[in-house]
Amino acid sequence: MSKMSFFLLAVIGFQSCNTSKPRQEDIVGIWIANGGAKLQFEKNGRFHAFNIPMETMFDVLPHYSGNGSWTLKSKQDYWIVELNFLESKELSGGYGQQLLITGSKGILDNKPPWLLNIVIGDPDEMNRHTFKKQ
Repeated sequence: MSKMSFFLLAVIGFQSCNTSKPRQEDIVGIWIANGGAKLQFEKNGRFHAFNIPMETMFDVLPHYSGNGSWTLKSKQDYWIVELNFLESKELSGGYGQQLLITGSKGILDNKPPWLLNIVIGDPDEMNRHTFKKQ
């Protein structure tokens, strides 16, 4: 095995040790994104969303707001907060949204402080609205 191959394997192994499991208490509170978008998560599993940019879903309205329930879920190698909109005047019939949880240094260093991300378009392009806990 070449020195470069060994180095890359060591870096990947080290990065995988740098992951943490987000907890419900890490999510509860107020989260703000650039442009004034706001998410408020309660201990009882309810959330309130304010001025979320509509480009994350449709190109019809500039923003949406609403209330609903949230759940912290594990996917294969990452964590999400799943939102279930139960009330929204802009989103009739309900809507679901997933927020990707990353560490403040990116997905390869997944440990607190956490960031919540709404991915826009192709995930490989890394376009996202990022929320920081206040």
